[in-house]
Amino acid sequence: MSQSIAANPDRLLPADPGTRSIARSLLERVQDLPIISPHGHVDAAVIEHNTPFPIRPRSWSARTTTSPG
Repeated sequence: MSQSIAANPDRLLPADPGTRSIARSLLERVQDLPIISPHGHVDAAVIEHNTPFPIRPRSWSARTTTSPG
């Protein structure tokens, strides 16, 4: 029976052993930090201060959160 790749902690790291070692070291330093994604288009201060999320009336997020379907 083969082992699931989900069980391998290096499954998303580079294949090259030297590069993988560096990636693993970086991952260990940041893995417990919150994810702040630039794709969210949210000012970092909103996240930092846990303020209500501003939704602009014509924004994608407004359409998505108010869509009936």
